[in-house]
Amino acid sequence: MPDAPENVIPLTRQALAVLRHPEPSAWAVVLDIQLARPLDVTARLGELHRAAPIVGASLTERGWEPGPLPHIQVVDGVPLARPELLSGFDLHAEPPLRISVGDGGSRVTLVGHHAAFDGLGLLAVATALVADHGPAATETASASVSGARGAPAWARVAEVARPADRVAPSVGDSSEVLAARRLSIEGPAVTSRTAAACVAAVGAHNRAHGSRWRRVGLSVAVGGPPGIGNVASYRRVDLLVGDDVAAAVTRVLAGGREPVEFGRGPSIPRWAAPLTRRLSDSFLVSNLGRHDIGGVRGLAFYPVARGRSAVAFGLAGLAGGPSTITLRALHLSAADADRLLDDVVRRLGGAAVTLTEAEGDGPRA
Repeated sequence: MPDAPENVIPLTRQALAVLRHPEPSAWAVVLDIQLARPLDVTARLGELHRAAPIVGASLTERGWEPGPLPHIQVVDGVPLARPELLSGFDLHAEPPLRISVGDGGSRVTLVGHHAAFDGLGLLAVATALVADHGPAATETASASVSGARGAPAWARVAEVARPADRVAPSVGDSSEVLAARRLSIEGPAVTSRTAAACVAAVGAHNRAHGSRWRRVGLSVAVGGPPGIGNVASYRRVDLLVGDDVAAAVTRVLAGGREPVEFGRGPSIPRWAAPLTRRLSDSFLVSNLGRHDIGGVRGLAFYPVARGRSAVAFGLAGLAGGPSTITLRALHLSAADADRLLDDVVRRLGGAAVTLTEAEGDGPRA
């Protein structure tokens, strides 16, 4: 790609990996924010747009070209109850950020295309829009995540014949479902412990559905430097049932290799989508950590769910308060998603506190 003009925001290699992927996904990252009091975010959106033009940009062959402010949609009730909020983006004609305000201004839901925003990037957008101290951390992220050299492509060839087992889909029709639970989780290695609880809970779920659960593949998100953009990475963890999941995740996070798709290479053709899905992991775990965001009383993060399983677990919280764990799935019923998420929370040693619709439940199947 030739050098972009100064007013064009270049694509990170993480963005290119998303855009080149044949996965038929909306690639929609979601952050659902409950405010302590109603807030008009319109004025702050203008400040944010000036500081980080990517929020209103459109995609061209040169990169992200700045455009007008994204539209703020005002709805009655909970924004995530409207499935169209998570529909596919036309990045050449619309900004990569959708903003919806509900519950009389006390609820702000951000949906960002993953080519433009990772989870922490979307959190930086939220901080700029809703925090009492005004816009912060609005430098557009452009650096890549440092880490070990990517794994060679041939290392995953065997997985085509022996893919990781999928999370058993629900019987009958199902559609995208988002579920959330509030919990308190203290101590070290939260990401590793959460991954272990998810593996055990999915194992019980699969046994109940008479589905295989032996080869486990985890995608574990790895955050990048602060800022607004997509510079995050992930690590792959391959396991057999019975392995020490927490120890394996801790080890890979400390020194694992970046995924092969972050290297230079051409787009994967659409006809190869079934093959790439066989290489997909069993599920994703992404932990944003805890953050101090003035004026916010609740935070729920829903990562992208894709691949054969199309299941993702997200974790986020506020400093000094409880966290919210979420489950997002494309092939589970609402009842199965609820049971699975409740089991994860139980295995983390907590009580599964279900959020009411006014507090944070998303759309149901």
